[in-house]
Amino acid sequence: MKRLGSWELIRRLSTGHVAEVFLVRDADQEDGEIRVLKRLLPIHVEEADLIEAFTREATLAPELNHPGLVGIHTHGFDEGVPYLVLDYVDGCSLDELVKFNTEPMSPALARVLMCDVLEALAHLHGLSDDHGNPLVVAHRDVTPNNVLINREGHAILIDYGLVKGAVAQRETATNVVKGTWRYASPEQLRGRNVDATTDVYGVGAMMFFLVTGTKPFSHVQELDDMMEAKLSVPLRLEGHTEDLTKVILETTAVNPADRPQDADGFRRRLEAIAEPEEDRDAIRAEIMELVSAVVESRDPNKGTLTVKPSAEELGEEVTDPAAVTDITRVATVDEMPEADPETRSLAIIALILLGLFGWLILF
Repeated sequence: MKRLGSWELIRRLSTGHVAEVFLVRDADQEDGEIRVLKRLLPIHVEEADLIEAFTREATLAPELNHPGLVGIHTHGFDEGVPYLVLDYVDGCSLDELVKFNTEPMSPALARVLMCDVLEALAHLHGLSDDHGNPLVVAHRDVTPNNVLINREGHAILIDYGLVKGAVAQRETATNVVKGTWRYASPEQLRGRNVDATTDVYGVGAMMFFLVTGTKPFSHVQELDDMMEAKLSVPLRLEGHTEDLTKVILETTAVNPADRPQDADGFRRRLEAIAEPEEDRDAIRAEIMELVSAVVESRDPNKGTLTVKPSAEELGEEVTDPAAVTDITRVATVDEMPEADPETRSLAIIALILLGLFGWLILF
């Protein structure tokens, strides 16, 4: 099985525009702990800004001692490619939780989870170097996919905005709305300076998603249209209390000055509108049940390459391994095929020809 340093790669969890994420185990220990390894994609190895962002994120490790932040265990380089080893969170993402539940989340559950996120953001925003300069100006990507819910029913924030900041301008250049931009503040979409109020907007947009079950500005697909919508159409709740509706409007205001100015201010607003009889322990227990249901319902092979076991793996009792067609296992990292150069070349040629054909039709 492939290794990165002392880390044995179990399987790939995801691949993004900048990095890939693996489930790993410490191969140097007999009962090696399960961790998560995030590695910069090798195609970006010559891009100094991304290398620097990865390195800076690694330097945050000693400061991330907070229950609402996933810890950075260690970091290193593999053939010049930087990677981070993160704590593994046993649970599910907030996005998974909402999709599994099929119905909008109750305001009480949403409030408890968002208060967890806001406490984590307050800690993150408060980090500074020896000269008092902030280490993280803003997270920049507060979305349901970047919030994990553990088995104890607590929300944990992942990613810390440094790599995100390095690629923000590249992403806006495509003019196509990715899921993350639905939670981005207007100043982010316009390429302006960000601060704590940018993350306040993200949490407000997430709160809207949780209590409605609908993603913010779900009808918009083009980035230009998204900018126009965020500047002109407020996120207004229907069928909820006046207090909650007002909080959503305040936290997703177009002008950053009209929002709560920090994560603590937003958290206090949410706690102030909690029902007097609200039972936090009962709410945590309900969240724990939901998380367990999500985890238990997963198809362990969904989104994962499966392969047919070898004759040795099937065992001696199978006399004709070739006849076995209904048994598979998850592929290891080494068994995940890479596109061969010829296939990639043919794909590029096909795209070029398609573009030329479209040009001829237009002109």
